[in-house]
Amino acid sequence: PPTSPLNSPMASAAVDKDLAAQVVMQNMAATEAAWTSRSDVYEYGSAANPEMAPIPVLVHPPSLHESGPTRVIPFDIDDYLEIDHECTSPN
Repeated sequence: PPTSPLNSPMASAAVDKDLAAQVVMQNMAATEAAWTSRSDVYEYGSAANPEMAPIPVLVHPPSLHESGPTRVIPFDIDDYLEIDHECTSPN
């Protein structure tokens, strides 16, 4: 007797692939749910890009270092930047 197309080996393979794909998708969804239930998301943008006062470009004339003993001349600009710690200008 002729076999039904639904009982053929090809139909069985197609059903198996569909079932396997469905099982894989369910496992992925379950894994994603488990991982996201235990995850924390941290916002870092404000720390990476803090609000800052403009950094001034100050002129340090030659007269500062042309005379006097050899020394380190601090170019402290913390008052310009409105911060509590010492910092120096980039020039």
